[in-house]
Amino acid sequence: MSEISFQETPELLRVWDVAEALDVTTRTVERLIREGALAVTEIGGSVRVRRDELNRYIAAQTRRRGAAA
Repeated sequence: MSEISFQETPELLRVWDVAEALDVTTRTVERLIREGALAVTEIGGSVRVRRDELNRYIAAQTRRRGAAA
C-alpha cells in the first residue's frame, strides 16, 4: 500500500479524518492513540495526527502483515 494522498488536505488531521482514511471508527483511532500506535500533536484542547504519522502507521502495518505471510 502506498502513502495516502490527500488533495487539499491539511498537514494535521482530525481523529475523524484519520478514521475515514483507515475505514475504521473514531473509537478505534482513539484506542490507537492511547496505545501509542499513532503519535499525536495537541493544539489547545484538540488532538491532531500528522499526515506523515498516518502514512508511517499504514506502512508499518503493511510491512508487519507482509512479513508474517
